Amino acid sequence: MADKLDWLNDHLILLKHRNVQDVVFEENYKVPFALKELAYQKSDAESFVKQLATDNKYKEANDFLAYNLHQRALTWWGYCCVLSMIEEQKINPAPIEDIADIAKPREFDIPDFAKEVEKKDPEVEAKINEMLEELNKRKSNLEAIEKDLRSQLPKDVLDDFNEAQGIFQNIFKEQVGMTFDDFFNSTLQKLMDAPIDEPLVDTVNSPIYKEERKLDEKLEKIRQDTIQTIKTALPDPDPKEVAMLKANALDAAYNYIVAPDDHNAKVCLDVGNTCPDKPEGLLALVCFWSFGNLMPESNQLAKTPVGLASNGMSGLLTMLSLQKGGTRNNKERIEHYFDIGKEIALGLNNWAEHLVNRIPPHRMQGSDVFNGMAQNTQWEHDSTRETVNVRKEVLVHNETLSKVNKIFERMNNAALKEADETENKDENKVHTFSRFKI
Repeated sequence: MADKLDWLNDHLILLKHRNVQDVVFEENYKVPFALKELAYQKSDAESFVKQLATDNKYKEANDFLAYNLHQRALTWWGYCCVLSMIEEQKINPAPIEDIADIAKPREFDIPDFAKEVEKKDPEVEAKINEMLEELNKRKSNLEAIEKDLRSQLPKDVLDDFNEAQGIFQNIFKEQVGMTFDDFFNSTLQKLMDAPIDEPLVDTVNSPIYKEERKLDEKLEKIRQDTIQTIKTALPDPDPKEVAMLKANALDAAYNYIVAPDDHNAKVCLDVGNTCPDKPEGLLALVCFWSFGNLMPESNQLAKTPVGLASNGMSGLLTMLSLQKGGTRNNKERIEHYFDIGKEIALGLNNWAEHLVNRIPPHRMQGSDVFNGMAQNTQWEHDSTRETVNVRKEVLVHNETLSKVNKIFERMNNAALKEADETENKDENKVHTFSRFKI
């Protein structure tokens, strides 16, 4: 397989501006602070992108490409990236999320490697037995000292002490059911006989545990009420409806890429607004923003703010890289999307070959499915002959595009001139606007 960096010797023919500064001034691109020195050293736009790729800064390279690719190539790039994610999720679908799972209590599952190892240490057991023997000795000594003190006390004082002690023991027995000495000895014996792994507190009848359960019940009720409120305000969308909206958005985006006119731009706006939180919907909006006129199919011209489509494309790539499911992680997706953008910038990946099939790539089935990456590119083959053939096809295609581009430019200029002449006569007449070149 050809070296992955062979493409560095080729030219990115679909860049709009040759210099980084031109992209800054003309497209409202903001050079990240950490890249200002590199942008100064590699002021040529093509060298800047290639250096970012060499440094594995694919996120920054994607952002720059989004601001410096020709508008129509930009929308094709977004379309290809969306198709790539769709193919990923066919292999590993995204998990279905339910809003009812928000803040749902979950059992804490301790992994096996973190669990305490159950084993008996002979040294520890010997130490415990030694301590128990010491306690028994001290208990015997205390009993001997008590007996000696009792023998030394006057009889009347000892009688008063015994009487007070008896009263205390009787009161304690009435409350507890046994004397204090019996209670103490019984408790001590239970502690000595109780297994270490059994709780010393009754978790069922303990007041603290009862209050904990009451608090958990209150929190669960609040959680359920919150979920119900959210579902009332934001009902769960029907999966079939979501699938239909996404398919419509892809249809609109592809139709616009093939024919970027007023009607298709308006459709992208309308369809994109139905699901802007989905990659397909955002792609449709990017197509609309790339059109250049915010009021298509009207007699007014409202120019799209500079950089709006590029900024939307950056957001689309971020949204796609964060999608759940799929076969790539975030880092791998960002690099993969750069590879697609690189193909497009080199002129090796475009929509022309798909027009022959008359079937949009996102609706193709079976082995003919298009995953966003162009086939027969030079870095995907070992054969020099295939590489040469690809280059010849690219040159022929680029020459054809150049000729068609001139034709459309003349048509566009003529249409604008005619619209300007008739506007003075009839202000209500609709004129066609287009800023695109094939």
